[in-house]
Amino acid sequence: MKEQVLPGIGTKYSLTTTDGLNIVIVLHTNGKRELYIVNEDEDVDYNVALTSDEAKDVGLKLIDINHDTIDEEEFERFNIFREKKIMDWIKVRKGAPISGMTIEEAEDGDMDEISIVSVNRDEDIVPRPDASFEIMEGDVLLVVGEYDAIIEFEKRCKSGHG
Repeated sequence: MKEQVLPGIGTKYSLTTTDGLNIVIVLHTNGKRELYIVNEDEDVDYNVALTSDEAKDVGLKLIDINHDTIDEEEFERFNIFREKKIMDWIKVRKGAPISGMTIEEAEDGDMDEISIVSVNRDEDIVPRPDASFEIMEGDVLLVVGEYDAIIEFEKRCKSGHG
C-alpha cells in the first residue's frame, strides 16, 4: 500500500488489488474518511465518505473479527483483534467530560475495560502516564480495550456528551 501526505488535507493510501482494482483511502486531518474506487486513468468510478465510527466498523468487518475465516498468518498478526481488544487514538474534544480528569478517574468505574497507554499532547508523547496525569482538551489518547468499551470511552472524549 502506497502512502502519500496531502498537505493541509491528511494522508492518502493507494492499493491495487490482485484483480487490478485501484482503491484509494483518504484520511482527512478533520477525521473524515473517504474511500475511492478509481480506474486506470485515475478517474473516480465510485466514492463514499465515512465517519470515524463507520470506518472502524468497516475495518473490523474487513479483518473478520467475528469469524474464523482469516488465515493463520493473518490470525497471528491480528490476534489482538481476535481477542476483541483493539487500540485506538482518541482525541479529547473541547468541552469533553473527560477533560480535567486524571488517568485513574478516566479509567475507573464502568470504564475499567480500557487502559490509556499513551498521551500525545502538542509535540510531546507521554508513554505510560501515571494515574495522576491530568487529561486536557486536545490530548490524543492511545487507548486499549474491548471494542464496545472503547466506543463508549470515545463518546466521553467528545464535546457535549454527559
